[in-house]
Amino acid sequence: MKKRIENKKTTGFTLTEMAIVVLVVGIVLGAIWVAAGHVHTKTQITQTINDISQIAKNVRGVYAGFPNAPRPKRAKQIALDILPTSGINAWGGDYEVTWPVKTAFSVLLTFPATLDVVSSREVCLDLVTRIPATGKAGEYKRNPAQGGGPVRVFLNKKEVTGMSVGQMMNSFGSNRCSSVGFRFML
Repeated sequence: MKKRIENKKTTGFTLTEMAIVVLVVGIVLGAIWVAAGHVHTKTQITQTINDISQIAKNVRGVYAGFPNAPRPKRAKQIALDILPTSGINAWGGDYEVTWPVKTAFSVLLTFPATLDVVSSREVCLDLVTRIPATGKAGEYKRNPAQGGGPVRVFLNKKEVTGMSVGQMMNSFGSNRCSSVGFRFML
């Protein structure tokens, strides 16, 4: 008697098919990861712009009609609700309000050293280009409208008001962006 051997058809996926599926899933997840990081950065920038606008509004509210009032130090600025709660920005750096002259104040935003060079530059340039200045380089507007935007803009404590994005990029050299500053009129 002959024994008949039947070929059983196996069902399932081959190793090659499984590898292709894993590769495709990895590519899709990688794209989502990059997009989510970009959205997170944009959210941080939007929050920072809102914070800077709120700080300017708060300072103007406190000093409206009292341009010669004493200027508080950082701890008092937080207590007076001039700075956002804790005075810490979205990247873990500080906000600081300074008064370089009696009729104007500056909002300085610092970034921690842990923010890499490329990210710090992108964030700084995005902040500067999304908050338009009302003056040109070297020009200080004496009587801008109450509640107007900044009259001067600084990157790494160096004025960049009126510069193109390319000129701002060149101003960094090989350095990271460690601070952004905006000067407002009272």
